[in-house]
Amino acid sequence: MNKIIMYVFVVVGAIGGAMFGRWAVDGMFSKPTDYTTVLMEVANKINSNLPMTIDSETELVSTVGFKNSFTYKYKLINYDVSEMDVKKFKNEMIPKLQNSVCTSESMSEFRKMKIVVKYSYSDASHKEIAEFLVDTKNCEKI
Repeated sequence: MNKIIMYVFVVVGAIGGAMFGRWAVDGMFSKPTDYTTVLMEVANKINSNLPMTIDSETELVSTVGFKNSFTYKYKLINYDVSEMDVKKFKNEMIPKLQNSVCTSESMSEFRKMKIVVKYSYSDASHKEIAEFLVDTKNCEKI
């Protein structure tokens, strides 16, 4: 499971970081209160390359940007939620996702916008496993 997380952060971070860098240079982050337009553009760019195999167990299915949130939707292709220890999965993922959102360079524009980053995981049959919310406003407290 740790391998999955590392690949996810590297691939998504690289894609997101490159796109955000372009918009930052173009001056699109001039303190609006609703980032829907920018986030939808980022989601559309990422979605044009999806679904994307992250590793042998994980697929990035889609992204959604709306108002002040950005959602990554993943499918764990070799898992069935009924056979998982969901509590353990959540306990392992929460600190890793918080750390990634709050410290990685590729997430810096999200932190500047003070949005909520959501991670949604489903199993091979598209049944929800878990959803994680990382409010970047709380990153200053970490």
